[in-house]
Amino acid sequence: MQDLDDRRVPLSLGMIARWMMKAGMESDPADAAAARVVGIIEAAHPPGADRGAPQATVRRDEVFARISDVLLVDGLTDVERRVRIRRWVRTSGQPLVVAVGGSSGVGKSTISQEVADRLVIRSVLNPDLFPALSQSSFSAAKMLKSNLTGNRLLFAYEEQARIVQHGTVALARRSVKEGQQVMINGVHIVPGLQEVEADFPLFTYVLTVGSAEEHRGRFIKRFLDGDRKPTEYLQRMDAIRELDAYIVEQCHRHGVQVIVATDFEGTVLSVMDAVGKDLEARFDTHPILPG
Repeated sequence: MQDLDDRRVPLSLGMIARWMMKAGMESDPADAAAARVVGIIEAAHPPGADRGAPQATVRRDEVFARISDVLLVDGLTDVERRVRIRRWVRTSGQPLVVAVGGSSGVGKSTISQEVADRLVIRSVLNPDLFPALSQSSFSAAKMLKSNLTGNRLLFAYEEQARIVQHGTVALARRSVKEGQQVMINGVHIVPGLQEVEADFPLFTYVLTVGSAEEHRGRFIKRFLDGDRKPTEYLQRMDAIRELDAYIVEQCHRHGVQVIVATDFEGTVLSVMDAVGKDLEARFDTHPILPG
């Protein structure tokens, strides 16, 4: 199979602009930057005398190199990284697992799916495939009984999470062994409960919501257009917030990045940036410039 970087693609302003918009640029600035990229490439490859020839094509690596040039000249380093990381994920073949945790209602599923789509990562874990990852975390105390004193909710939740994470880690190992790039998310992704080798390509992040009021509002908004009511969640907000604080505390103890969920686009870009920086630190994600 031909390497994706060696392929020739149409020199399309619209395609280049779409790549930039997936990296967080607004439509008009993306169109303007894409026009500059096209202009640079066209200047380097003057058209022949036959103006009726088919649309020009160019190597993908040259397109991305010129995109990086334009974005860096404009000081858009975050956008440049997102474009470059998306390309790297798609072309490198490097197996990896991105895990997103957090308490109920922080937006794990929707954010993870969008990040996976933008980075071209296959999202494999969902409630249908692995129901335990999306079970109600605040009801853990009802499912796991203990005679131990202390905080029954946190004890039961941690025991439940420990059991679930055995399966999660096993799935991650299988995915990496098979050369896959996957995104997983779930309420029971808690730092410190399962250990993997230092060089294992697992990258974990946790979402949180800044305040109980905002958290409550997210549940109301989630169920506003659906048949289900948020009553059960709203009645258990204290428990949900307690679990949220516990998960965040474990992240601080084990060096896992916590991302405060804001608006949808802002949160997506924050997760993309976190993933991009970690991939940069672990692998050589910089483009190979065309010769």
